[in-house]
Parts: sequence; C-alpha cells; structure tokens
Amino acid sequence: MIILRSDEKIHSIYRRHRNILIFQLVLGIMFFLLIVIPMVMIVFSLTPSVPKWLIKIIPEASSLNLRYLFLFLISLFLPIIWQIIFLVVIEYYLDCWILTNERIISTKSPGLFNRIESSVTYDKIQDITIEVKGVLPALFDFGNIRIETASEMGKFTFSQIPNPEKVKEIIFELQKIFINKQRGR
Repeated sequence: MIILRSDEKIHSIYRRHRNILIFQLVLGIMFFLLIVIPMVMIVFSLTPSVPKWLIKIIPEASSLNLRYLFLFLISLFLPIIWQIIFLVVIEYYLDCWILTNERIISTKSPGLFNRIESSVTYDKIQDITIEVKGVLPALFDFGNIRIETASEMGKFTFSQIPNPEKVKEIIFELQKIFINKQRGR
C-alpha cells in the first residue's frame, strides 16, 4: 500500500501499454487453442482407440475408452490456462509508476504475493533516457524510460510505457516545479 506524504498529490499513474497486455492474452489463448482443439477433435472423432503396440504390452488397455481420458486431460489443462491468464492481467494492473508532485513511485509485482515499491524524489534525478526498440514500439508509440538517480536505487525503469516522450516532459516539468518549491522554502 502506497502512503503519500503530507501535501503530496498524485499527478498521474502509468502502466505498460495496453497492446502489451493484449499481445500476452492473445498468446495465451493461441496456446490454449493449440492444445485443446486437437484434444476435442480426438474426443469427438468416431473411433479413438488405443494403439496396437500398447495393447500388446497391456492387453487390458483394449477395453479402455479414450474419450474419458482426453476429457479428463482437458479438464486438467483448463485451470492452468486460466491461472496463466489471471496472473498476466493481475501483473499488468499491479505494476505501475506513479508521478506525484514530490516524487516518482514505482510498484512492481514479480509474483502474486510479492511486491516491490521504491521511490525517488525529483531532486535526485540526474538523467532520463528513452528507449524505443523495434517496429511495434515505434508503430504503437511505446517504450522504456530509464531514470538515472543519485540515490541508492541507481536506476528506475518504466517498462513499455505509452508516449514515452510525453512522460519524459511531464517528469521534467514536475522536477522543475519541485526544485523551485524547494528553493522557495
């Protein structure tokens, strides 16, 4: 849970680009279909039978009904795919970068029950670098923002952020306001 300081206000919250989430979900669904469709075809085919080589080894296998076996395997596979999709969506929503009027807060969830929170005040920022690598990031206007700091953390990385140039300008503007406020005290 993020606790804001007194007089600290949230300016904006950033997450990875939505297309990243969509791409990961499409990959999960394609993987699901590549496994389930052949199993369903086998279940509903006219004659699913035990291979002859297996009947020679285990004669009792000839009386097995493979449809039930394949239905069982499908029923085991579906919750695994559901969990993978669930974790992808949860990670997308829990990983965020928050810009306040005093600092940048980074929250990451490397697992369901793990959470890493870190922050840096604007006066500690030394350099901001933008990386846009590849065709899709260039087309959909997303990239990484790497912030070099003078603190123990060293680097902050905003991964796959939409409109990285705009976010960089917002950070510079908030930094300028923060430093002017500090000088005025």
